[in-house]
Amino acid sequence: SRSPALAVGTGTDKPIDGGIGDGVEAPAAPASGLPVVPIDAIPVLMLAFPPLQAAGLTFKGDALNGTPEAPADGWAPRGDVFFKYTVTHVDLSGPLTAGKTPATWWKLKSGDKALAAQLALLSWVPEPTPKAIERSKFLEETVKETWGTVCWPAARPAPVLWTFLQEPLGPSPIGWMLEGEAWPDPPNTVRSGAPDVLLQVTERWRCGDSKLDALAGVIPAQVEGAAVRCPVREPAPPLTGAPTLAAPLVPDVIASARGRKVTEAFADEQVSLIEAIRRLNSGVAVGRSALARAVAGGIEQPPPATAAVVPRRCNSRVLAAPVFDSRRPQPFGGPERLKLLAEGWQKRRFKPGPLDDAVVFHTGGVRYATFYLWVHNRVLEARLLVLAQMDAGEGVLAQRLVTPADRVPPNPFPPAWIDPQGPWRDELELLVQHQALTQQAGYSAVVVTVDGLRDATALQVGLLPQDPKWHRAISGRPFYVAAIEALRLAEIFRFEYDKLEQTKKQGVLETALGPESADHALLLPNTVYGVSVTWDASRERRPQGKPPTDKKDVSGKKQTFWFKTDSEAPRRLDPWMLASAPEDGEKHFFTSEALKIVFGTNNVARIFDAYNQRLQVRIKAASFRTPPSTPAVPHPFPLNDVTLQPVKAAVLSPWEAAVEDLVRGSCVSVSGERTRHTMATIPIPLEPFTDYVLDIEAVAKGAPEGASGPSIWRRSFSTGAFPALEDFAKSFAIAA
Repeated sequence: SRSPALAVGTGTDKPIDGGIGDGVEAPAAPASGLPVVPIDAIPVLMLAFPPLQAAGLTFKGDALNGTPEAPADGWAPRGDVFFKYTVTHVDLSGPLTAGKTPATWWKLKSGDKALAAQLALLSWVPEPTPKAIERSKFLEETVKETWGTVCWPAARPAPVLWTFLQEPLGPSPIGWMLEGEAWPDPPNTVRSGAPDVLLQVTERWRCGDSKLDALAGVIPAQVEGAAVRCPVREPAPPLTGAPTLAAPLVPDVIASARGRKVTEAFADEQVSLIEAIRRLNSGVAVGRSALARAVAGGIEQPPPATAAVVPRRCNSRVLAAPVFDSRRPQPFGGPERLKLLAEGWQKRRFKPGPLDDAVVFHTGGVRYATFYLWVHNRVLEARLLVLAQMDAGEGVLAQRLVTPADRVPPNPFPPAWIDPQGPWRDELELLVQHQALTQQAGYSAVVVTVDGLRDATALQVGLLPQDPKWHRAISGRPFYVAAIEALRLAEIFRFEYDKLEQTKKQGVLETALGPESADHALLLPNTVYGVSVTWDASRERRPQGKPPTDKKDVSGKKQTFWFKTDSEAPRRLDPWMLASAPEDGEKHFFTSEALKIVFGTNNVARIFDAYNQRLQVRIKAASFRTPPSTPAVPHPFPLNDVTLQPVKAAVLSPWEAAVEDLVRGSCVSVSGERTRHTMATIPIPLEPFTDYVLDIEAVAKGAPEGASGPSIWRRSFSTGAFPALEDFAKSFAIAA
């Protein structure tokens, strides 16, 4: 309901900012059973999800005000099921009075993210309860929470840095799901969604069947670690004695349920395979890190720290590339294994990738990606390592050769990586120490950046195809992946979307606090209306770490909801009244003072005109003498668009007053000329020492002049002896 009440205690005719009835959904208007509403009611579309808006979406020819605050990509989650709605058409069928026809999205109080959406038709106000909540500290805090960021800029696109520092040591048949760290937003900025910090990493040679993968003769990629000194700004833990073997990893069920990764401790020691077997046979625990290095040939560690050296109590972890991954597989064993492998691949329709020893980074579209790699010098000098951008069909869109010119040093790291105030410095300090240990094994550090292509969906790091004999001849891993930084296209799209959303939010407030907010059309009495909305929708289930399933699309779905307006004009005018002079019961009113009546809104006369009625003021004297009627000042005095003069906003709804105080002097302009009230000035002369009754009557528009009607508002007062204040003052003057 659109309550006109501004004075406390006057909103008695209908609910204040409350629901009146639910529209009946049907393709055509039902003959009966429709909810009945007043003609100044606000039709509201209630949507279960915040929708996207189709390009060019309008209501009665004008763009919708505000925003439903849908996510940038439109997908709203409900558990692991995601929904996306797009509104393509909104309409209100049925005749309207003269006036503008706005449609405004209401700002909902549902936390950081909108869970639903409501579109108010024939209303400029982006708030469902502008009058129901009185002005209070609670309202001011609510308004600040809701609109306090309206002038903040959108947060710039945030790149994300991924490392393997939190991954378990050893190989992973299913790959790795890295959780990166986004570059933090500057203070006083807004974003509609957090950056996507997950990155799936897989090995290209795996076909999805562990038995077939075991026949391929490939040494899989694995996470390897090294003991390093902790970052300087991180306080060193107290010494606890001599280094010991890593304790077995005890699962932390609560941490796992909360999604936090828990990695095992790194053993700062090097053991041979024979020594590891001897310890296991003796029941002595062997750290996973030591076992991985002994079995898969990791980088040899220096001797344990002595008392004169700062102990290495932190660890670094990187991904070691697979070995012996060739387009022409060479399984260990006889030729029958090769035959089994080929038959298995054919059944699974699997084909080797375009690169050897390849690691796949499922980044999606990126603006750029920067890799921190450690490359075997033999591979680097021969220019065999490439970074390839792949499309969805694994077509190679572009390749970037890794060359000796990419070495670090002499090339510098990206400034953000080593920024002392940035969030990535500690990770880089651990990795740089780790990289120093690989130099003795013949590895060089490189930093490689590629600019993303529009159709690229993944990045592969691997070798140009080589003869299997070459793979057998090289010793050690061809390369290691230490860190990846990328700026995803989704973040850039989110940034542009947020800029537009902020502009819409500023615009809807400027409109609500501007001069045009005083003009809106009304419904007509005793008329059936239909609110129709057409939408497209998509649904899919997104299991963690798996591709979407259970997809379904719906397009062109139309729903229409019907209601009817009442046929009788309001019986009381009290909710529309703001003030009057004289007040009710006032005594000694000056006889030559004009009567004044102030309405809280500017549409009182239009409402009654729509009901085919006119308003008039009738004054009744206790003396039974009728006030004089002239062409200039007729009696009864009509209340219409000529006699009701607009009044600037003086008494505001609690919400409008709080918002105006919040945004005044900010990026949102507030119009001091906007109209909120109307006032009638009635210069009818009065008799002294007389009691009067002032009635506002509702009369049929076709009734003759002077006809009377029922009183819908009344005030009583009495006059005194003086025509005006000056005459009252003269009565105290002392004769000269």
